[in-house]
Order: sequence, then C-alpha cells, then structure tokens
Amino acid sequence: MQKNRAEMDSYLRLFTGRQRMFRITLSAVILLVAPAFLTRAQEAVRIVYPPERNIIVGSATARLAGTFDPSVVSRVEVLEPLVRTEQVYLRTGDERDGFALRMKDLIGDDVIVERLDAVMILERNRKQMQESLAFPVSEMVDLRKFWESPQFTAFYQKVLGSKLRLVKLRLQGFRARSIDVQDPAYVERFSTTFASQFVLRPGMNSVHLWMVDRSGAARFVDSMRLFYQMEIEPEGPPDEFEKIPFHTAEREAECASCHTLPLPVETVAEQATVEDACSPCHSAMVELRSVHFPVQGWECLTCHNGAEGEGFAVYEDLELNATYCMDCHVTIAERAMEKPVTHFPAQDNCLTCHDVHGSTNRFLVARNVREICAFCHPDAAVTPHPTGNHPLEGGVNPADPERAFSCASCHDPHGADMPKLVFDTRMKMCKSCHNI
Repeated sequence: MQKNRAEMDSYLRLFTGRQRMFRITLSAVILLVAPAFLTRAQEAVRIVYPPERNIIVGSATARLAGTFDPSVVSRVEVLEPLVRTEQVYLRTGDERDGFALRMKDLIGDDVIVERLDAVMILERNRKQMQESLAFPVSEMVDLRKFWESPQFTAFYQKVLGSKLRLVKLRLQGFRARSIDVQDPAYVERFSTTFASQFVLRPGMNSVHLWMVDRSGAARFVDSMRLFYQMEIEPEGPPDEFEKIPFHTAEREAECASCHTLPLPVETVAEQATVEDACSPCHSAMVELRSVHFPVQGWECLTCHNGAEGEGFAVYEDLELNATYCMDCHVTIAERAMEKPVTHFPAQDNCLTCHDVHGSTNRFLVARNVREICAFCHPDAAVTPHPTGNHPLEGGVNPADPERAFSCASCHDPHGADMPKLVFDTRMKMCKSCHNI
C-alpha cells in the first residue's frame, strides 16, 4: 500500500494540467453572495443554441453554441458529461501494486469526478461487494482532490485489504474543455463565436458553462440538462423537458452569417457538399466507438432533408422501423424474420436497442448490453444466471476473445434456432468456454 501511495504522490507532484480551470470553487462561493457576477457573466457569454435549458436529445451527441464579448472574456470553459469504465484484476501482487496508477489513468488530468461506482469480486467465492463514492460538482473534485479525499482513502484500503479477483469501475463526471478565445488563430477563424460538441450518456446529462475574464477570474455562466432518450428508456424526462430541433428558420438565422443555411437539398449533388454543411455541428458523431455507415460517409440526406420540422429534419414520410433497416442489414434480417425463435424488437424497431447515428458501445448499441436486456428481463439481469456465480458481464469472452462477455455471448439478440435465443444446446454452450 505504501508503494502505491508513493507512486501516486510522485505523479501528483508533477500534475499541473489545467489548474486554472480546476480552481473555480471560490468563484462559485462568490456567486452565492454576489448575483451581479452571474448577470455580468451571462451578458459577456451568451448561449445561442440550445435556447432552453431542459431539452430532449435523440442521439448520443449534442452541441452548444454561443457568442462572447472579447473585451471581457479570455477563455470559455465547458464541463461536458463523461462516463468511463475500467476492469482491474487484482489476482497478483503486481496487479495490486498497479491499482493506484490504473485509477490515475481512469481519471486523467482533465476530469471533474462526480461519482465512482465499484463492483468488487472476491477471489474465493466470486461474491460481489459494491461501493459508491459521490462528490458534489460544486467542489470541482479533480484527480488530486479525489486522491486525497477520505472517501477514496477508505475505498483504497478496502480494495487492498480484501482478497479480490476483480474490481469493475464506473466513473461519472465531467471533462473540462477549455477554449482560448483570445488566440489569434481562433479569432481569425471564429471571431466572437464558440461551439462545443460532446458525447451524452443515456438518460439525464448536465453541462456547465464557465468563463475566465481578462483578469483571470473564473465565473459561472449557465447550466443545462439534456435527456438522451432511447426508445426503450423506462423513465422518460421530467415534464419541463422538450425537443428543440435546430433546423427552424428562426434558429438557423442566428448562424447563417457563418454557415450555409438552410441546407439546399435540391442542389446538393456531391458528397463533399453534404459533409461541409453538416460536419461543423455534427462531427462528434463520426468519432464515436461505433458509427452507422451512412453517418461515417456523410450520407445524411438518406434520412434528413435539412428542412424545418418537429422531427429533427427527418423526411416526414420516413418510418425508421425494422423493415427500413433491413434493406441494408440483410443477414440480420434473415435471422430476425426467418429463424424459429425471434426477438420481438428485431422485428419491430431496431432503435429499441441501437442508436441510428453511433454509440460509445460496439454495434451501435445505445447502452451497456446488460442494461438494455434488463429493461425487459429484470429477473435474468440480477438472478444467478445461468447458474451459481456465473458472471453476467465483464471480462474476456473465452469463446470470442475480441469481445467482452455479455448477454449476447450466449443469446442472439436478433434470432436463433434454439429456445431462449441461445446459440446452441446448453452443453455445447458451456464447452465453448469451459474445459468440461
């Protein structure tokens, strides 16, 4: 344990990244007693889109854009939602000694920690223990503060004091994105505007906007909540949330000085023209872990017409159902429609499980596989299944080392020949991983 402490403390002595961004707690306190600072900050930095602060988002990425007063603002700081996961094996002394540095890599030097959830699996009987560490966003807990916190110290001692096989970590927080709006190259390209694109987690997200003025003082500007809504989401957003499509005449007018809007569908003939029109606001989509091929190739006009409407500029007569998807995904269509055992969502609406643009997960799956399955199969997701202490997710799938183990390691999510969508007989399924 002392070795771990020494290694991390040595690292932290070298840690200097983005200190100005992280030292803003005092400004938050000032704002509580001096509301005039807030008004002044909102006058210096104005959010153009989204116009409301509680919105429903239909994909894994979102964006905000605005303007700033260059005589007041030197930097715009955006705290974007972030989720990271990691599995750390602790079976050997070297693995235990490296736990602290694995934690450092998970958090990094540009993250504000909001919550850390850990599932600890004992070596002897594979039983699980759970631990959660929560930190108020207002405290701006960066790597150093996290490492020095009593919560982490207690968790760290518990991890090293238990005979664990594996720790599954899920970090939730914010990435600090800093925009130097006084940089000459930035001013030449963007003048007095700023924009930021970010990745959302399913369900509720929050984004916080700050500014750093010309004197170096950081001031809070505004916050917004974005609800990334999947078809299968068990709980919808609160009543005050609404869909706010950008492509309306009024909103496009705010950006028309720099962007070609509205998109002239009738005249778009070359792929590069579509990319030029769409990528400035939607490039984050093509950087996700898995990207739908029309998105990757900027074939946006396959589904969108760029015109004003309530459906996010999607063609009004377009029905994004399984039948539409199967025009391209022929192999999956054969399994979903022709196998003796079929999965209902695969025949009805692919967006029940997939994001049509892209995802942080493989195969456009909008959530962790187990989470998606649990929406309809809650008992199977928590009950020992298929037996005893068998894991339901995580680790390497022995039958396919390129993929992590999940429900889809045993069940075909589209269709199968065997009952319960399993790939083969029970014995053959077991033998695919276990030497029995």
